[in-house]
Amino acid sequence: MQGVCIDPGPTTTLQEGETYFLFDHGQNNYYVSRFDNINAHFGSYQRSYFKVINKSNDNEKTQETKIQRFVAVVNRPRNGYRVGDKFLIGPSKYEPYFNVFLYDYPERGPIGSYIQNFFEILEPYIEPEKLKLETKQVDSVIHHVEVQKPHSEENKKPQRRKLNTYEQLEKAGQLSLFEV
Repeated sequence: MQGVCIDPGPTTTLQEGETYFLFDHGQNNYYVSRFDNINAHFGSYQRSYFKVINKSNDNEKTQETKIQRFVAVVNRPRNGYRVGDKFLIGPSKYEPYFNVFLYDYPERGPIGSYIQNFFEILEPYIEPEKLKLETKQVDSVIHHVEVQKPHSEENKKPQRRKLNTYEQLEKAGQLSLFEV
């Protein structure tokens, strides 16, 4: 959004009557910039110093700046990528680079960022719509609950424990050196 400075207050960086780009910063402040880029702000100032003149819809802007990704296949082996594997690629915030995402798990962050393209783009990636789970309340009445009793101890076969090496030798009738 844009705003005109109506009161520079005690600041030396703001000039009365000049138009600035404003970005929300908490309840009482704006980040102020001369450019339409929040990363180029030169400070955070009180909202009372500005009169908003152009309030753009931030939702439309974020939809327009949504990253376009493509389904791509590796065409040359490089850095552990096998030829024929599918990945998603898209632009990076650093200009000459592009990001690589897992095809099966695109919501995870990028797994790599490269300057040389060793992918063949197949088609634009269309993000699947998120499934909305419908919850239905089920009314059921339990008429009868049957509790199963554990098996009685009498019916169980006695379990034989495994003999250790010393017990096996003693059972076989071999004498130990220490029993002399």
